[in-house]
Amino acid sequence: KLVQKAKALENKNLMFYLKIGVWGAFYRLETFKSSNKKKIFKRIPIRYIVEEVCKYTEIPIEELIGTCRKRHLVEARYLCFALIRNLELYSYNEIGKFFNRDHSTVIYGYNEYKDWMDVYPEFKIYYTPIYKMFKSLKEIKHE
Repeated sequence: KLVQKAKALENKNLMFYLKIGVWGAFYRLETFKSSNKKKIFKRIPIRYIVEEVCKYTEIPIEELIGTCRKRHLVEARYLCFALIRNLELYSYNEIGKFFNRDHSTVIYGYNEYKDWMDVYPEFKIYYTPIYKMFKSLKEIKHE
């Protein structure tokens, strides 16, 4: 498994810090209230998912967020869109704001990456380990 060690510490602001992954990075799960104000959800910030994709693909974050349309950058960017959307259900607008792009670009990239994974199995090679790492992080029970 990619998750080597996970430890949760709760601070005053209901934030959780976890040490996970092969890189041993610290992650903070952001808290927010649902519209009915009865549930408190925790989700991983977009920045942390993007940083893991950058480490895994060995692409600098400035290039990934930039405007360059080289094939390897577009594939990594679309990988981010798919991971962020599938892991945390951020809205397309929220993802677009982080990448300085329109929500329709995010929708297109998300759908493209899903299609690529169906047709070309090599795209799952990047997606699966990162997805499993963050998914196992979310399954940790907080006391």
